[in-house]
Amino acid sequence: MPPTLRLGGPSESEFPFTTAITYFARASGASRSGDVVADDEDVRQLSRIVDELKAAKDDYWAIEVEVERLGGAAWPPLLAASATRR
Repeated sequence: MPPTLRLGGPSESEFPFTTAITYFARASGASRSGDVVADDEDVRQLSRIVDELKAAKDDYWAIEVEVERLGGAAWPPLLAASATRR
């Protein structure tokens, strides 16, 4: 598989949940293209944002970003299992 071009991280926003959307998209794209290391880094960033939102007592957005984190973390094992079935 050809190497993936990775640009710098998303611009930080006054609203962390908007930054999280970019990390989720990057994690999904990275894992689907086979770049598990990049996926892991983006999932870690999502976890950091969840922690920030919880600390700010913004429970609604903390849950929403946690859903994105779980989605980003789910791709690598799913793709690995799919690859072993072929």
